[in-house]
Amino acid sequence: MSPSPLSCVPWHALFPSRSFSDLDVPASDWMIAVAVVVVVVVVVVVVVVVVVVVVVVVVVVVVVVVVVVVVVVVVVVFTVGTPSNTNYANWIQRCGQAWTVGLLASGFEVLTGTARKEHCGLLFLVAAVELFIIVCVVFDNAQTASASAHEQGVASKEKPKEKEKEKPKSQ
Repeated sequence: MSPSPLSCVPWHALFPSRSFSDLDVPASDWMIAVAVVVVVVVVVVVVVVVVVVVVVVVVVVVVVVVVVVVVVVVVVVFTVGTPSNTNYANWIQRCGQAWTVGLLASGFEVLTGTARKEHCGLLFLVAAVELFIIVCVVFDNAQTASASAHEQGVASKEKPKEKEKEKPKSQ
């Protein structure tokens, strides 16, 4: 058998308007193996990304809950437990209570999934302001406690002197 006269003609000369992908080319084993590997890699990457996103969201929610609980406990202890009589401390206490309510509301929105994106950003701003207020309250309470301890110390030193002066008079 002699070769066909068309066997020497390149395939693109026979089908100039068709690309290689349009032709019915049988898939070889290596092409199937490459396709399987690509599909497996894509599936693994998608699963890993989804797992990482879920873990990050869970960690963020847990951190937000812990921060809210700690902040509320600290604010309640320092604003209600040891009030100061100064106007500054009263103002700080009122602000602390207002910010705590805002923080709880924002945290609740985040936990229930009803928060808007801008609320999630504001939550961190609220937490920062809350931390500043707590530091102010702690500092003010420390100053008040130090001043009252100093006054008690001065008063206790003066009392024995007065008692010593009174003893000779009574004898």
